[in-house]
Amino acid sequence: MALPDRLSALTGTPLATGWGLHEDERVVLDAEVIADAAEWSSLDPELIPFLTEAARKIQDDVDFDLLYHHVREGLLVRRDLFDLRSSFPNVIEPLGDLSGPFYLLVALSGVLAMCTDHKKRGIPDSISRLTARDIRVWINEYTSRGIPADDRFHRPFDPMPVGLHARGLAWISRSLIGQILRVERLQFIHAPFRPPFTIRRHRETGDVRVVAEAGVDFDRAGWGCNEDEAAEFTSRDPEAGEATLITENGHAIENATPFDVAHWETLVGPGDPILEIHIPEDGPMDFARCGASFRQAVDAYSTWYPDRPFKAFACSSWLLDPQFQDYLSPSSNLVRFQRASRLFPSTKGRGRSGLLRIFQSSDLPNLPRDTSMRRAYLDHLEAGAGWYGGGCIVLPSELDRWP
Repeated sequence: MALPDRLSALTGTPLATGWGLHEDERVVLDAEVIADAAEWSSLDPELIPFLTEAARKIQDDVDFDLLYHHVREGLLVRRDLFDLRSSFPNVIEPLGDLSGPFYLLVALSGVLAMCTDHKKRGIPDSISRLTARDIRVWINEYTSRGIPADDRFHRPFDPMPVGLHARGLAWISRSLIGQILRVERLQFIHAPFRPPFTIRRHRETGDVRVVAEAGVDFDRAGWGCNEDEAAEFTSRDPEAGEATLITENGHAIENATPFDVAHWETLVGPGDPILEIHIPEDGPMDFARCGASFRQAVDAYSTWYPDRPFKAFACSSWLLDPQFQDYLSPSSNLVRFQRASRLFPSTKGRGRSGLLRIFQSSDLPNLPRDTSMRRAYLDHLEAGAGWYGGGCIVLPSELDRWP
């Protein structure tokens, strides 16, 4: 089947990949299906008439209906579009302002199947509802902020309709096919540990340290260097008798430490299975609730996913820049989260890590200072410093660090 003339603008985009090669069972989005998916996702019931009308417009148009089923099946059923989803266009020609609702309807079409899979695994309905609620989080970003592009958000439509941008659909689709699960405050993702660090425990003393793998370049302060940046020092090979250790606040130590690997057990290293941590933007980063998430995951994940063991929890994020500890209260949720974790440095990037998550713009002179985090962020930049993000690892054996 050839791409219809009205959709010719999609030629060469990921949305046209595999067009007409498959015919799968079609899911019709009527008012009842939409209402069920919306209820699982904690969407406002007042949105259902709008979404039902958007579904009708798509399904009554032969070309739009073909596109809807092609994208839905390629993303959630056949999954031959899954690895291409991050490059989907935010505005689909000729859908125009129906693009956001289109992506939202694709997401909602997968909610009930996700919940069915959860039930088969013994995952409680409460976890399914929390996981599906992420759709609401991404709707809020789409309608309030718009579409992310470079160093800003832009709003191609006025007003922005209820919907999702491509990045929101790309993230949510991972929940719909079982890659992401939300437990209490945190989302978890099965993945290999990727950063060039190992977490090791001394066999006699029980001391735990984060150790850099050999050949990692760092600047004078112990941040990871950018590719175009000259290194002040390079990490040693711990297998050769010297190690570059990481401080408790997440910086590499320039002077190498004598290191006898026979005395150190490797708890987690590159390639080992972990649960990546993600913190949804739908409330405070409550420290106690984060601890509850870790405990529940340790207790239940082996039952829900017996074929997917994990050794630790890990995260890389702008939130984990240890410099926040210099500005925020020791009692703040963020500082407590960092200090309960094992931190490690990330590469420095542009020095503006988290800018668009804290603000909606990169217009520095006009950004608001209405929260302690915003004031800290701008004060730090005005002092000539940068924000670089960081990483952390949380060991199941150290959950006594959490309330």
